[in-house]
Amino acid sequence: MLCQLLLGSALAAPVIVVERPGSDHDARVALARLRGGDTEALPALIAAHVRGINDATLSDQVTVVLHGRLSGEPGGLHAELTRHEDPLIGHVFPIDAYAGSEGPALLSEHRGPTIVQLWPGDCESCIASMDHLDTIASDTPRVQVVSLSVDRRRGRTRRAAEVAGFHHAWGWASPRLGRKLSPNDGPRYYVLDEDHIVRHAWTSEHTADLRLDAAVDSIMATASE
Repeated sequence: MLCQLLLGSALAAPVIVVERPGSDHDARVALARLRGGDTEALPALIAAHVRGINDATLSDQVTVVLHGRLSGEPGGLHAELTRHEDPLIGHVFPIDAYAGSEGPALLSEHRGPTIVQLWPGDCESCIASMDHLDTIASDTPRVQVVSLSVDRRRGRTRRAAEVAGFHHAWGWASPRLGRKLSPNDGPRYYVLDEDHIVRHAWTSEHTADLRLDAAVDSIMATASE
């Protein structure tokens, strides 16, 4: 899909067409590599999907492939999750109490799987990813979704949340511990089972990281009724 920006007056406004450079080409290359058995091409395909693909037919093909990978197809996103090593995997997540947007809160108040996103308050891609987290929280109510800022400047986080209109739980982690768990500039995801054991963890570069959906599928498959 092409994005059109209208500039000038409403009567004689020139139209500037903004292309998504490289997305279609990258998607075609990644698809060809995947079909040839190269599972290392999966992140590139996800990245092209996130940036947006202009060609409708190509976009549909990519969507079908990614949904197939989400279903646990060998070498798919479920396998991609296991590629990310973290010393916390297999252990209880070290954060429980946090400063919620409405007051003190505990992750353990929720008796079910949990997604925790740790993010710095000045991270634009983190803020852009909140829509995806909102969707997961809405579509999968048994999964608790919490975004915790590691920014010491709480006012900046609150302004970002108010402007973006977060619809899932959010607040602040201890900056010291939060930065230890999320030392990079992008969002860091931790996916916990119903006993709050870390099962998956990775740092993302995507605004709509489909590994989250794969992680939810994986956790829900083992969650008790």
